Amino acid sequence: LYYFLYPNAMLNILPGRLQTNRVLPLGVDRCRVEFDFYYAPEPGDAAQARRAADIAFSDEVQVEDVTICEDVQRGLASGSYEAGRLNPLRENAVHHFHELLRRAYRESAQA
Repeated sequence: LYYFLYPNAMLNILPGRLQTNRVLPLGVDRCRVEFDFYYAPEPGDAAQARRAADIAFSDEVQVEDVTICEDVQRGLASGSYEAGRLNPLRENAVHHFHELLRRAYRESAQA
């Protein structure tokens, strides 16, 4: 299960483990994502090895994700991309996030 907590946190829940992700903005074009792992108590070397393998796999996925994000940002900055509507089948979560931001901006402007 993967849950998004507005505005910048995610929970990735699997049997025996919880991973939290917190996105920290560093500028208009940069961020840092902090990962924390929590495991059900389980003694022994086998459990430690499973945890180490899980973290190593997560690190591998994150390297892939960073590469994808950097490639997308490079494409967006190239000048050949024209902003348009979001794909309702593939980008509904992005649309939802944008609507949350719009609401927060409107509310802060009225305060």
